[in-house]
Amino acid sequence: WSIGNEAGRGQNLSNARHSLQKLDQSRPIMYESGGHIFEGTGRSDLTDICCPMYSSIDKTTKLGRRTRISGDDDDLEVEEDRPVILCEYSHAMGNSNGNLHLYWREFWKSHENRGGGRLQGGFIWDMVDQGLRKKDEKSGRMYFLYGGDFGDECHDANFCINGLFSPDRIPHPAVAECKRLQQPVSLALLSPGTDSSPNNNTINLICHPPSSPTFQTPPEVIIKLNNRYSFNSLQHLHWSWNVTSDTDIKPIATSSSNIAYNSIGDDMLLTLKLVGLESSTLALLHNSAKPQACYLNIIGSLKDNTTWANANHILIQHQFPMKISYDTTLTQDHDKNKEKEEVDQNNDNNQPATAHQMDTQDDGNTVRIFVNKVNICSINKSNGSMIQYRTPT
Repeated sequence: WSIGNEAGRGQNLSNARHSLQKLDQSRPIMYESGGHIFEGTGRSDLTDICCPMYSSIDKTTKLGRRTRISGDDDDLEVEEDRPVILCEYSHAMGNSNGNLHLYWREFWKSHENRGGGRLQGGFIWDMVDQGLRKKDEKSGRMYFLYGGDFGDECHDANFCINGLFSPDRIPHPAVAECKRLQQPVSLALLSPGTDSSPNNNTINLICHPPSSPTFQTPPEVIIKLNNRYSFNSLQHLHWSWNVTSDTDIKPIATSSSNIAYNSIGDDMLLTLKLVGLESSTLALLHNSAKPQACYLNIIGSLKDNTTWANANHILIQHQFPMKISYDTTLTQDHDKNKEKEEVDQNNDNNQPATAHQMDTQDDGNTVRIFVNKVNICSINKSNGSMIQYRTPT
């Protein structure tokens, strides 16, 4: 329950709280201005939740970790066990919401109990821009009116245009970041990474030599899904994957099959077989004239319709960079076999296999190139022109 906010303290608010307690004792009561020292952060008989407004990240973190505070009587110290929920912490007006990730880093740390467990999140002000649609009579263009557009002289201008969504529910850019930060599952790469550190998120794949870049079997990737839900499992989610490059949004490979599931308590392991990474794809990705980066994208969506979203609504998205390298052992063996084949072919043609030694000599303005100690080419360094050339014998 809430008895409001930004209204200070008084007898009427105390009466409102007592009335709510008589009506329903199963829910906590929240009131932003209910504490002393700093609004909402002290101990007060008005609020069961520590709910400051626009508290800094540092102060918010400290609120979630403190264990004792002064009560209404400054000489009395009481235990602090209230949850910390920021009644407002980000104002979505204009190009705002810039440091959301720093708040959510602390929220998730607390959720994992590394920060004490009482820091539970907060509310963005607010959800939707409050504007009214109107059609421009000259251009026919639709636009939204706000304070001052109605002939009113006393108004707050565009101060109510401060939502994450426009009045017709089109999301502003910040919505994508909010969704990413708040998604109820985090993903961690287990293999095939070569670095065991927790910050390693690069998928390392090894394929055959550059002359024939392919895999003996489809690469296998294992990813752990960490369940952030408090009361749900992950059984209501459907998973799929695709591989993209930095030069085209069209996937190189994609699948919602070739996925094995293994539950670990409330969490889950996904084992993906990356079927579709063919030799031609690898040759494209590692063309020396135009190198490309590629990424594995994981998508979690609803299996079935719900009261708030339809089936296939995407809840989770995560991207892992991929590093594809060649098996140097196979490359060396391949080069040795190729060299042996050339020697055998020369012997079959009664032509001795010969090795050529190349050297260079810098004479100041001229670079001379020697093959088997014979000067076959001279180049002018100032303009790059070829001064002299002869065919090596």
